[in-house]
Amino acid sequence: MSPACGPTNRRKRQRSKSYELACNAYFFDNSADNFEGCDRRVVRIKVDETKNDAEATTREAALARAQQGAADAADDALAAEVIMKTCEFTIDKLHDTSVVVDPRSGINQSQFDYVAQRARVGDLVFLDFDRALSVIEGFLFKTARWDQYLLGAKANFGVAEETTADDLIRAHLGGAARADLVADGLRALIQRVGSANVYVLTNNCNVFLIEGVMAWLNARMRSRWETMGEGAREGGDAAPAPVFADGHVLSTHAINLVGASLCSGKCDVIHTVIEQTASGTISGTLLRWRMAANQINVHR
Repeated sequence: MSPACGPTNRRKRQRSKSYELACNAYFFDNSADNFEGCDRRVVRIKVDETKNDAEATTREAALARAQQGAADAADDALAAEVIMKTCEFTIDKLHDTSVVVDPRSGINQSQFDYVAQRARVGDLVFLDFDRALSVIEGFLFKTARWDQYLLGAKANFGVAEETTADDLIRAHLGGAARADLVADGLRALIQRVGSANVYVLTNNCNVFLIEGVMAWLNARMRSRWETMGEGAREGGDAAPAPVFADGHVLSTHAINLVGASLCSGKCDVIHTVIEQTASGTISGTLLRWRMAANQINVHR
């Protein structure tokens, strides 16, 4: 569903044998293929998904997924409408019956809890975006901003005039209730391992749109943090709200512009972050990856 960015390079690098095993990385992804090559430092959390096979890609199956996705977001009428109309557009106008909205997908509460209860300060967390944080595969428009994406949705999907960019983001997250689940799960992970150690790691090339979702989640975490009762905030009532760090959305497409021989698949990226976090050199690498992301994205 995302605009083509070209395949990621799958060449493998020689990994250091001198790494410290004291640090674990927790890696959430809906595609088991992305776990290929991960070493024993990486704890893999498989997120459920609907396979894009012949049975799943009929018109009837695609419409059923759309209806279920809208029903799952029924507490959020505008997000539910976005889900339904997005699917109707892809099915009827683009003649695409592949998996777009996936009601089976998305990191669930027990998976967030599993890592939040086991991770230690200094561990690393990597979260896939499409059909992991979100319940939708990719984006239909390549743009840097959600307000521009909204114009495309209104022009092509026929969503209600009162629809906002916030409604689009909640639709991608599965509606208001699941958006709050994701915000709370993300908060728990950040509190456990630290903001500097939580990343989104994606094969999606639209980094800026994903950053927009993470900024929205930051605002939602802050809002929910401020309404917590006395004594409910970890770190004390005066503790600041956890935040997802700037520059922590990593796209394999951007990373491969910097050096395909060093980082080809997601596990190579994770190994690099582990090793360079330990050596104190990660900030320069993140900056280079961010500059590469600017090359493949429409600028704000």
